[in-house]
Amino acid sequence: MNQTVQSILDQTNRRPENESLRLFTALGASEMVYSDNDNFIQFKVKGDRDVNKVKVIYDAVQDLYNVEFYKQRGLKCDLKDTISGLYDDSLVNAIWRRVVEV
Repeated sequence: MNQTVQSILDQTNRRPENESLRLFTALGASEMVYSDNDNFIQFKVKGDRDVNKVKVIYDAVQDLYNVEFYKQRGLKCDLKDTISGLYDDSLVNAIWRRVVEV
């Protein structure tokens, strides 16, 4: 695991404001997948009917994060939502709002 992927994990697994648990624990994150070459992490989440996979991609050129939300069922995987151009301090809250509060 390279430094970029480790920093994505560190940024993503922070505690959202006004919440007692870290993001991965609160969402029941599992099946973590990462890529050193493409600078992304992907994980499965529980509790949302519309989304069950989240992919966080780091754009090193712009120093911003892009988040994609998927619904996977069997071999079918549908892209449900995309949030582009997030700074590191707004990453956790954006994922939290989309998965938990929708």
